[in-house]
Order: sequence, then structure tokens, then C-alpha cells
Amino acid sequence: MRQRAQAIIIRDRAMLFAYGIVSSNNELRHSFIGGGIEQGETPEEAVLRELREEAHIEGRIIFKFNREIVENHHTFLIHIGNQSCRLGTDPEEEHLALEERNLKDLIWILFEDRHLFTSIDKEYIERLIEECKEREYYPEWIDDIQEISLPFRP
Repeated sequence: MRQRAQAIIIRDRAMLFAYGIVSSNNELRHSFIGGGIEQGETPEEAVLRELREEAHIEGRIIFKFNREIVENHHTFLIHIGNQSCRLGTDPEEEHLALEERNLKDLIWILFEDRHLFTSIDKEYIERLIEECKEREYYPEWIDDIQEISLPFRP
């Protein structure tokens, strides 16, 4: 199975996701920005390359998860400052029309819209909180993000 590097990006009480086709049954949904690690590339190099390709942003790695949820994944907490994100492409899809590409959009999901987070998103958020606490890293959003994994009450 191919190794994947992915980025968790948080800003202004929201998380950044890629939106598009992410499964073999052509289902449209969101996922963390990321992709396959190329031959000879480190996971760190891969995640930063994917950010440039898919969102036209430069990232700074805060840390890499010590424990992964999905085997063969490398998850990073990334800081992007106040850069504007704009939809990029996977190089192998550049020749395709937008409607034919797997990557359709970039979306920010607000913490308060917690019903939009999937169960796997919530697993990653819980792991992110654990990883932050283990490192004694307490960003301004750490308390707010814990609300996402609480049961949703409309």
C-alpha cells in the first residue's frame, strides 16, 4: 500500500480540507489535504509539496503525529499563517477539465459546524488533542476544538 502524507490545518476556528473524489466508488467528500509519497521523498517533503500543489500555499510543520490512525499515513499539524488558499491540481490531472478532476474544491469547516465533521475527522481531532497535550503544545484553538467530538445537538 502506498504511503500517504496529509496536513491538518487550523485557522480562525476552522479546519481546511480538500473536497473531491476520495474513494474507489467515486464518492464526493472532504479529506485532509495530502497525497502519495513519491519515490525518494520524505513524508515531510511530501506533505509540503501536496500543500503547494493542491492549495498553492507554503506550510510550516509544527509536528508529525507519533501515532497514526490509518496505517501507511503520515499526519502533520501544519501552520500556514494568513495565506490565501486557492484550488490547485494533482500534476497527473492537470490536463483534465475541472469537472473530470478528483480534486474539486478547498473548504474550511468551522468548529461550530461540527455536524459536518465525519467520524474519521473526529478520530483525527481526538488524536490531535492527545498529541498536543503530550508535547505540552497548547495553541489558542485547543479548547475550542474539543467541542467537535461532543455529541451534536441541533
